[in-house]
Amino acid sequence: MTAYFDTKTTAIHDTRSLAEDAALNALIALETEMVNDVTLAAELPDFPPEYADTIAKIVMQHGYASTPHEHLAEVEDAAEYRQRLTRLASDLHSVFHGVAHADGPLRDDPLHGVLRLLGNGEERRAAILRRERDALVAKHYPGGVYGIDDGDEGTGCPRVIRDGNVLVTWVTPSAMMRALRAK
Repeated sequence: MTAYFDTKTTAIHDTRSLAEDAALNALIALETEMVNDVTLAAELPDFPPEYADTIAKIVMQHGYASTPHEHLAEVEDAAEYRQRLTRLASDLHSVFHGVAHADGPLRDDPLHGVLRLLGNGEERRAAILRRERDALVAKHYPGGVYGIDDGDEGTGCPRVIRDGNVLVTWVTPSAMMRALRAK
């Protein structure tokens, strides 16, 4: 299963070594990222609506920075905030296990559906590039003889080459995500 929520929980616990203000800022950033990721997932057209409502309720129950201000419950300190975010991550993790076992293409990583959509767009661009590569290169780099290869081994991103020199590498979303996840 996914390491997404395990990674978030570890990051939440790692804030214990920070000073109070730094810990609160780090926790706000972690909550914002986690809530944004699950919200994107929940708003995808093929996401089960019963899980989307559950996610919204969990965020409202445990969230702090992501809760509308008129309902904002104060947190006493970073320790209390850490407890809330740990509960948020745990409850969301449980929901996404349910999503993974439901019918449909989604998995228990909230970013899976978004990455799948990015991959679809990437495949569309690659197909167009294969069909129309000469015309596309001529529009971007007129007045010369250029070629497009299938990319270097590290990224798999197409490159425009002239006289053996790489002029540009088209970085695709999935290549960026692979690089970010490798960090």
